[in-house]
Amino acid sequence: MVSVLIVDNEFWVCQLIKKIINWNELGFNIIAEAHDGIEAIEILKTKKPELVITDILMPGIDGISLMREARELGLDTEFIIISGYNEFAYAKDAVKYGALDYLLKPIDKDELTGILLKTREKFLNYKQKQNDVKVIKERLEDSISQLKDQFFFQKLNCTAVRNDINIQNINQDYGLAFAEGLFQLLIFKADVKATGEIDEYSNHVFFNTISKTIEVELKLYCYELLSLESKKKFIYIINYDISKKNKISSVLNNTFIKLLENIDIHKTMYLTLGIGDCVGSINLIHKSFSNALCAIKGRVTLGTDKIINMESQKFINIEMKELFPVDKELKLICMSEVFDVNGYRSLLYEVFAVLIKNRNINPNAIFKVAYQIIQNTLKVIQRKNIDIEHGYLIEAKVYEDIEECKSMNEVIEYLGDLLARALEGYNVSKQSHHRKAVEIVKSYVSNHYKEEISLTEVANLVYLNSNYFCELFKKETGMNFSEYVTDYRINTAKELLKDIKYKINEISELVGYKDAKYFSKLFKKEVGISPSEFRSLFTL
Repeated sequence: MVSVLIVDNEFWVCQLIKKIINWNELGFNIIAEAHDGIEAIEILKTKKPELVITDILMPGIDGISLMREARELGLDTEFIIISGYNEFAYAKDAVKYGALDYLLKPIDKDELTGILLKTREKFLNYKQKQNDVKVIKERLEDSISQLKDQFFFQKLNCTAVRNDINIQNINQDYGLAFAEGLFQLLIFKADVKATGEIDEYSNHVFFNTISKTIEVELKLYCYELLSLESKKKFIYIINYDISKKNKISSVLNNTFIKLLENIDIHKTMYLTLGIGDCVGSINLIHKSFSNALCAIKGRVTLGTDKIINMESQKFINIEMKELFPVDKELKLICMSEVFDVNGYRSLLYEVFAVLIKNRNINPNAIFKVAYQIIQNTLKVIQRKNIDIEHGYLIEAKVYEDIEECKSMNEVIEYLGDLLARALEGYNVSKQSHHRKAVEIVKSYVSNHYKEEISLTEVANLVYLNSNYFCELFKKETGMNFSEYVTDYRINTAKELLKDIKYKINEISELVGYKDAKYFSKLFKKEVGISPSEFRSLFTL
């Protein structure tokens, strides 16, 4: 068994690490936990653990200082560092002092298990040390790559002008080569030609082809090309000298033509390249990104398989009230209130007719109209208490889906379908008396869980046959009635166990079990630990 010390200033994090996996099965024995660096140093001196899993940033003595102290004590203790994404500078120090691995919060069970399995191999077979170090470096490089992506996505989505990006610092931190000059955002957007999503293989081919082509063609003319891959877009931050601007534009045009000629891409996808305005500072890249996103939206009027460059494409800005008059907005709301789907669709075509005719209207204005229509429709859905299933009417997802439309007709069809699906949900809601019956019984359980409760008793309460109600209850809750009662009682017991004034046998009776031994056995079966062990998690 490899002896382990867990160090984190937050008690619940220590408990999570201890309970998230079966340490003994993996060959590890947790001998102690500490909640600050001073306590951890004392345990290092007295118990000499072979492995320490520690938070990198703690009040007083942090994880780095703890590693340094272990080295000064002459201990061979290995360290696994836990950290949030914004603690990159500390991560570099952790590597300097020989951290075995680096784990990002939130802690993932599978990732932790994988790290520990590799750690065990290191202890069991010292000959594999060099190979393990190589794996660790790769993991740290992956972590650095994640930190880099998170950093730049945060900056691109920041709307406020800030001067907090220092080129020298980010070059040093992330191994980049940015320089003073022009900065510009490129966004490649793929749309499937057939109905449906881009499958994983096609997505891989798409990104891999673009990456190779862009880097080959542009590398000679740029200080830096930084790629950022999102779920449905491929983003480049390019940085170059102002004297190369015309050359960059020419290379991008030729490169895009090559990509369209690629049979693997063009037979399954439409491709659009949105180019943002050039900006003279890395602190303004969010503006170029916003431009590039607007360019991508522009494919709904200008079409796909083309470059939309915001520096040359002169979009017209029109006031919202001109694009979407109040009388038409109110009429759409009234139609949505009565679920007049056909009338709603016809009026949508009328609203967007002006936008279809004028291809140069700013795409942001077009989508602003669409967002307003979505918002009005969702308010109607909310007022009518329509049950939202499968997430298709969740606001964030709706806004994301509408931006996947690649033509005005698709935008109109999507908005019409939104109301049609709401109508389906409304019809389902009107027939939800069964669900109401289940809610009545659940309420009854919450008031009578201390007593004996039978299936026949609750079925009679809602005037249903016992067998029929049993099937209905399981369909609605995912568990049969007796399982639900047990689950409710156990969850109530958990809350009572947090209060030390109750003895375990008292809690047993309070939640409806006269036999305390049976209660303890059932509790361990359901929770995984005994009532006394559960209580110990919340008492010092």
